[in-house]
Amino acid sequence: MPMTRQERVALHTNQKRMQLSGDMPNEKSLVEGKPEYRETFKGLYQYVKYNNEVYSQLLTKDTRTLQEEINDTVNNITVNNLTVTDPIDVEDGGTGHTTLSDGYVLLGNGTSSLNQLDVTTSGAIVIGDGTTAPTTYNAFSSSTGTLNVSAGGTGASSLTDHGVLVGSGTSGVTPLTVGSNGQILVGSTGADPVFATLTCDDGLSASTGAGTLEIDLDLKSAGGLAIESNELALSLGDASITGTLAVGDGGTGATTFTSNAILTGNTTSAIQAEADLLFASNVVYPTATAHNVAGKTLTISAGDTTAGTTNDIAGGALTFQGGQGKGTGAGGDIIFQTANAAGSTASSLNALATALTISDDLSSTFGGSILGSPVSVYSTGDLTLDSNLDIILDCGASGDNIFFKNNGATRCNWGLATAPSLNVTGAFTIDGSSTMELDAVGVFTVSHDGTDQIVGDTSAHLYFNAYNTTKHTNDYGINNQGNLYMFTTGNADYKQNYTFLSYFHEPSGTGADLFEAYPS
Repeated sequence: MPMTRQERVALHTNQKRMQLSGDMPNEKSLVEGKPEYRETFKGLYQYVKYNNEVYSQLLTKDTRTLQEEINDTVNNITVNNLTVTDPIDVEDGGTGHTTLSDGYVLLGNGTSSLNQLDVTTSGAIVIGDGTTAPTTYNAFSSSTGTLNVSAGGTGASSLTDHGVLVGSGTSGVTPLTVGSNGQILVGSTGADPVFATLTCDDGLSASTGAGTLEIDLDLKSAGGLAIESNELALSLGDASITGTLAVGDGGTGATTFTSNAILTGNTTSAIQAEADLLFASNVVYPTATAHNVAGKTLTISAGDTTAGTTNDIAGGALTFQGGQGKGTGAGGDIIFQTANAAGSTASSLNALATALTISDDLSSTFGGSILGSPVSVYSTGDLTLDSNLDIILDCGASGDNIFFKNNGATRCNWGLATAPSLNVTGAFTIDGSSTMELDAVGVFTVSHDGTDQIVGDTSAHLYFNAYNTTKHTNDYGINNQGNLYMFTTGNADYKQNYTFLSYFHEPSGTGADLFEAYPS
């Protein structure tokens, strides 16, 4: 029961040092060791400051304990309209179950009934992923067993001291038998490795100890080998080798080589120093470059002489030879090939094409044009131009000529202007073994020193120059057919009259024809 007013007044009277206040005391308002009291709805509280800390207690009546005071307070609680469901829902502070399985772990499920997780499997643990509900994981062999291999354990409760651990799948690791001094671990296909003692033969020996293994090389006396700075080295001072070291023993089989010569193999015989390079392959070419790098340049050059004080020394000749045949077997051709550029962009290699073939009959066949500036063709004998089709002489620029020379002197040339001309130096003879024909679509002229001598027109008339003039205002003709001499019209009629006219003239503007004829 709470204290009455009279009881509280009596208490204040009996304890002179008691102080009452309506404010809650704190460490600043309290005096060390001097209690203060406050009346609350729960009863009378005493507050004491000790070591700058505030302590409080609810005072009880007479000799009653705090528990008895609480019980009196609880007994006076009045509960109105209390309803209890079966089972008590989670939202009312319950579990939502009327019974719980033995050994299960309860898991929250919002406002729904708690979930029960079975963890009764021996060795299972509860494990979560941070997102979904936890689950169980068989991490141990039993509740008192070992951590399984699948959970990162060894699966063993005891490991052999100093033993090497060997995996066994999902089963527990296997400790191997401890090896003895100097033994090494040797593997076996499909089986656990084992410790074994190293055995050495053929000049090797092994020394073992606790945690040590040393392999030594036994050197033969005067064998040409020595240990220098802990490394094996050749030592001629320790060798009794004389003569040459044969190819079969890893040597060259030779004691000296020609300076700057190429060394080539010769089966088991001594290596050869080649002045002439002989090899078994049929191709010599540099290695290919990367796909985005131009190919390497290859230069084949004859030997140079050495610069110095001696004058007029020739360089070496460069000779290309085709292979030699026998009897009627042809000699090998000398073939020059190039790879023509493709007509469009591509990443594959262009095909090779033959540019020049030099055959065993000493003929040369070109696959394209002969270009140069200038180009000279010289023969110490006859020079023949022969073709299955046309032979075309073509000058590149307008106005260029084609010259025919003898020992460097020009004999004639074809002028290749718009009106071509044949110009001859010295006497010029046209000689045919059969019929010879001069044919012109227009007028043709025979001249002497720039003066026309004979002119043939497009009407089949032939005119000769007069004896006393350089102009062709007169008609002079040669006709010989039928009657030797006949005039019917008084004019020279070439269709009906046939004669040799020495002079025929038609004066300008007279309308009359004058002529003299021979014979008359």
